[in-house]
Amino acid sequence: MELDELARSLRRAHLVSPDASEALEIDADGVERMLRHRPPMRLVDALDRWDRASRSLRGRRTVAPEDPVLAGHFPGEPVYPGVLQLEMMGQLGLCLGWLEARERGDDAPMDGRLLKIHHATFLDAVRPGDRLTIEARAVDDNPLTAVVASQAWRDETLCATCVMEIYFA
Repeated sequence: MELDELARSLRRAHLVSPDASEALEIDADGVERMLRHRPPMRLVDALDRWDRASRSLRGRRTVAPEDPVLAGHFPGEPVYPGVLQLEMMGQLGLCLGWLEARERGDDAPMDGRLLKIHHATFLDAVRPGDRLTIEARAVDDNPLTAVVASQAWRDETLCATCVMEIYFA
């Protein structure tokens, strides 16, 4: 699938099907075993669904009203920054990579970094107190990089989408 077509498809449906995926119960401590990120930069709170066959994962993030970034973005009308939404979706992609690596016998925290944003859209504002469902699907990979498509949902409102490439160090 071409990247433009993939980006358009992200607006049509959820990446993780509740029917095809298995339930997970991984809390913040479990996420911290997967990632090197720590608060305030760990932006994934929990993982709750995984679909091995489609290589997709679902997690959660609640935007705390007291998050200091909201004080300046924007005073009187706080909006969670798009760049942090991208970081959150990228961290979920790293969690997906960790789960897949664990299946192959490697359970070290994922050491990766963003290589490229191929596409990003911000469709609705994310505000203090919003509880987001974040979804990621690996769409292409090799030993050093992975292309991941992601979405951020508030209930049934799609807030953001992205297609990004992650480099694994």
